[in-house]
Amino acid sequence: MGGYRWKLNGGDRLARHIRFARENGLAGVVKRAHAGKSFCQDPEAGPWASVIVRDLRFADEFQEQDLDRYLGLVAASARALFDRDMPPGAEPEELMAMKVPARTICASSCRSRSSGPSCRRSRRRSASATASSSSAARTSNTLTQS
Repeated sequence: MGGYRWKLNGGDRLARHIRFARENGLAGVVKRAHAGKSFCQDPEAGPWASVIVRDLRFADEFQEQDLDRYLGLVAASARALFDRDMPPGAEPEELMAMKVPARTICASSCRSRSSGPSCRRSRRRSASATASSSSAARTSNTLTQS
């Protein structure tokens, strides 16, 4: 978990939640949370969606709080959680625009548990394909040098 895509996605999720809360109010957020999806699956429901569904007292207090204060707290949280200090280096948009060979490390911000086995299979296939092509290239080089 982590990296520039995680940071972009995290900030985007909170921005979507802020827009939804501003347009629908906190009662709308509570209603959306009861659709039963997590924050990763439905960012508009907000990062407290699972707590809202499980804890009726929390849900009642959540929708009664001051909307502007809540939106300010979420915006400040977004800046603190997805700040520009980590990781240092190029901006996310610059990294995504680069066209250079790179090693890919499998990760999914919301599905990391299920991606592990498929990533290992993918790496094994890639490694065996690379080994086969390297072997073929060495054979080819040996024949052309003789």
